[in-house]
Amino acid sequence: MPDHIFISHATADDAFVKIFRQKLEGNGFSTWVDSRAMRPGNVLEDTINKAIDEARGFMVVLSPQTINSWWVRKEVKRALQVQANNPDYAVIPILLPDVKPSALGIWFGDNVPVAIIVETATQLGLDEKWGDVLAGLEDALPDDATPYEPIAHAPLDMLRLRLFNPTMHVDEKEGTRRARANAQIVFKSADPNITQSESDLFTFTAPVGVIEKDELRWYLEAYPQFLSKIVIDDRAKKVESSLSVWGKMLYDALFTDETAKDAFNVWQHRSQNDLRFSVEVRLPKSDAKTDEETNKATAHLLTIPWELLHNEDGFLIHGKQTVRVRRHIPAPKTRERQQATLPIRILLVSPRPEVREDGTGRIGYIDHRESARPMVEAVEELGALAELTLLQPPTFGALDDALREASEAGAPYHVVHIDGHGVFDKRVGLGALCFEDARDEAQIMKRRVEMISADKLAGRLRGYGVPLVFLDACQTATSDALPNASVAARLLEQGVTSVVAMSHSVLVETARRFVKQFYQTLAAGQTVSAAMVAGQRALKNDTLRGKKRGEDLRLHDWFVPVLYQEQTDPHLFTQIAPERIKQLARQAQERAFGDLPATPSHTFIGRGRELLALERLLIQKTPAKLSYIVIRGTGGAGKTTIASELARWFVRSKRCERVAFVSLEQHTNADTILYQIGKQLLPDVNTVTLEGLPAVERALRDRGTVIVLDNVETVLGMKSSPPPGSSRIPSPSPSRGEG
Repeated sequence: MPDHIFISHATADDAFVKIFRQKLEGNGFSTWVDSRAMRPGNVLEDTINKAIDEARGFMVVLSPQTINSWWVRKEVKRALQVQANNPDYAVIPILLPDVKPSALGIWFGDNVPVAIIVETATQLGLDEKWGDVLAGLEDALPDDATPYEPIAHAPLDMLRLRLFNPTMHVDEKEGTRRARANAQIVFKSADPNITQSESDLFTFTAPVGVIEKDELRWYLEAYPQFLSKIVIDDRAKKVESSLSVWGKMLYDALFTDETAKDAFNVWQHRSQNDLRFSVEVRLPKSDAKTDEETNKATAHLLTIPWELLHNEDGFLIHGKQTVRVRRHIPAPKTRERQQATLPIRILLVSPRPEVREDGTGRIGYIDHRESARPMVEAVEELGALAELTLLQPPTFGALDDALREASEAGAPYHVVHIDGHGVFDKRVGLGALCFEDARDEAQIMKRRVEMISADKLAGRLRGYGVPLVFLDACQTATSDALPNASVAARLLEQGVTSVVAMSHSVLVETARRFVKQFYQTLAAGQTVSAAMVAGQRALKNDTLRGKKRGEDLRLHDWFVPVLYQEQTDPHLFTQIAPERIKQLARQAQERAFGDLPATPSHTFIGRGRELLALERLLIQKTPAKLSYIVIRGTGGAGKTTIASELARWFVRSKRCERVAFVSLEQHTNADTILYQIGKQLLPDVNTVTLEGLPAVERALRDRGTVIVLDNVETVLGMKSSPPPGSSRIPSPSPSRGEG
């Protein structure tokens, strides 16, 4: 017997009904909608009446467009007749905006049922009422509500360090060159009843100079690559012990002035919350008269590791009252700022060029999922609160097109996450990011790099007012002779509200851990600065970064991720999903994986390049044809594992919605193969033969699906066992076909 939910609606509401139907199916319910279930030759009324009679429940979507629908009234009347003979038969109205409960009499007369009121005809609006839907279908308790929970934030007190008129100071006695500037500490309370206080002007001389910064650079970028040498390890330990010393010197240089210290003490004794510490460096005017030394001093002040601030009690990022450090550059002109509204739309950009511009020389490969995966994991349980898009292809032109198209569609991106290689080119004095060359889009491997300078990237982002750009790339906050030469500084100038960047080259493991904690905190409803300091603390509390020379590599690099920010600290997720929504999202995702074999207990390790090649093959489909790829290899080479990982990653990165997996070793004829696919796509399938092929085809057209056919050699007569005595595990070899 059928066990479906009948959905009655007017054609004008097809868009919402598609969202509703897919969500029900994603939660394991079978549905019946006339536009999908009716076949040519069916007697319309008889077929619909039969579907209503045999349903487990009836849901009617009511909107202003439904009032004049004769068919909806007939369907409601039939459902009420079924309910009269079966009290357990649920008849549930879904009210869309502009339809009030008082209007239910139009369809139900005097026997008005309790309706579910959806505030907005969107995925987000539906998610907020999903507990009521489940309760109506008797799959949850009536009080199992799932409203999104609003997040309230207590405003933070702010301590602002203003630096202006910078110069380079030479101490001939010590033989050092330090950046120096006029300075002022300003305390601004979050309480409007407390007057802002300002310190006297004082002279700030940076205690961290060129020598110290060179030692930091060596420690962070060169030391992890060195082979075992005692002198090298000793040098590294010296740098590690110097971090707190430099931080204390930095603290003393700021708060030796009594009026500045007073401002700090007022906050420390008055506030119970975190403190936002904003380093504001005013850029010199860019003209022919600008002194080269002034530019160098300004750049030096911006790139001081302010995160190291340390007093007698420890680093200021620790403790109950945490100092959230950010760098601020007053914009030369007012830029339009975008207000983030739910759902939060995230654009993930993961370019992986393999060779240099001239086609020679290899570029180091970073697993394209390594830091993207923790970001995906953090947001995938948010339901309709977040929408993830993976840029394809990851070229600069595609980024430009994606930003423009989203803006024109009224759905601009709120987060642009760029995961890849970054450099600071000292020859031109500018930071840059590595994109894939658009000319190589058809190539599976050996794609050339296109270097996009900081000013070029900032120019393309100008005007969009993106609330957050996350630069998961090396040296994106590095600057040398010019204060605004880094990618982060240029983006801030052009209207990006917050930029997370890396002050040095960064280890993959460091980036992965930071990204994970940052997005988990952001998805929990915290502000960007709160997510920033949470990520830094996670790195500070666990310094393990993998193995080196067979031993644990421990690195104190928690201050490498830095925040450039305008005055506003974006609060992107103003609501968070309750545990019930997260649970349903996890269940829906497990269903989306179909019958894929379980992920190995040791997880999926390696084969990143092969996986990237397979991804590129799969997305290069010819219009009107199905794309397929063939993975060839001897038995035990890992063909099933890599195919399963590819399918999972396509679902998790939102490039398809589900997977169907069939092993041809167990299922060898067309009917059983079709049944195995159908039962993973259609909730109420008992049997599928070739006659049922149209239903499977509709399901495939309805939602993007990756089909994995395993052990194909068993039906082709091919041997799958490895050669006798073979101990080598060869890499699977991908190839591409269309048909």
